Amino acid sequence: MKILKIIFGVIVSIIILFLVVALFLPTEYRVERSIEINKPQVEVYNYVADFNNFQAWNPWSPMEPGHKFEVTGDSATVGQKYYWEGEIIGSGQMIFIEFQPYKLIKSDIEFMTPQQGVGVVDWTFSNEGNTTKVIWGISGNADYPVGRYFGLMMDSFLGKNFEDGVNVLKEKVESINN
Repeated sequence: MKILKIIFGVIVSIIILFLVVALFLPTEYRVERSIEINKPQVEVYNYVADFNNFQAWNPWSPMEPGHKFEVTGDSATVGQKYYWEGEIIGSGQMIFIEFQPYKLIKSDIEFMTPQQGVGVVDWTFSNEGNTTKVIWGISGNADYPVGRYFGLMMDSFLGKNFEDGVNVLKEKVESINN
């Protein structure tokens, strides 16, 4: 009986420690990657501001060739939507919510399957001499308690995908002839 009390005490202590540590972890996460593209800022911005182009450079499409996707709405307008669905990549949607011409694009993102979640995806653009610096990021809330632990690992989960994405974006935009 004494051993059961010890085991129970250890389990309760671990749970309490897990909950207390989570109180001090960040309440939000952010993952971003940047790249310099050898094209004018207006060209890079216009390419990203059209979800019809996203299929060509996002890093998840090659993971599941033949997955379903749909783009609705006009390019470079609030409300244009990109929806995806696949067995491997899951399903979700992004909707443009803000444009600051040639400087910033924001979209809401909703993951539907295999896990539900929401966040904000943004792209910022700046002129770096003869190149355009693009920063692609995602941010969101890290719910208490488990989400705060996952928030610590978001960069390791998504960082490689974002790195691949900006590299393909660079390749696609730089291959466009004026």
